Amino acid sequence: MRTAFFVALAVMVLRVGLFYSGRSLDGPDFMFVHLLALSVIAFFSGHALLGDDRTATFPALVKAAFAACAVYALMMGLFIWSYYNAIDLVEFPAKINERVEAIVKAGGDRIKARADLEKVFNPFGYASITFFALLFASLLNALLFSAVHHKLLRRFR
Repeated sequence: MRTAFFVALAVMVLRVGLFYSGRSLDGPDFMFVHLLALSVIAFFSGHALLGDDRTATFPALVKAAFAACAVYALMMGLFIWSYYNAIDLVEFPAKINERVEAIVKAGGDRIKARADLEKVFNPFGYASITFFALLFASLLNALLFSAVHHKLLRRFR
């Protein structure tokens, strides 16, 4: 769990540092950083479990990896909500304005378009989508790295 905490803290610092340096990444572009972080967390949680108990079973490896990755997903979901509510206040209004103009240009109603887009483009919605995407990626990483630890890396301990 400590690994998940420190990796999440490093990703948060990276995100805020990129924002204040003027090189902020969009959410989908930043997902590669999250996937790398989840891979690191899943690997080292299995490594730590095998260090404590060389006879740990595959389900125990999956449980340890998923629990650590789920902590990361929860921390990042809360951070992303906070980030867009307190630090990057112009991201969602800019996206909404850009899309409203495109809809109006295509012949749509400005007021209805803005109301519909504000339901989708908000910090809570984005944080929720990110949380569940990270949770699903956590499951896949937990299964993958647990299989690697169970079948391959256990031999080298």
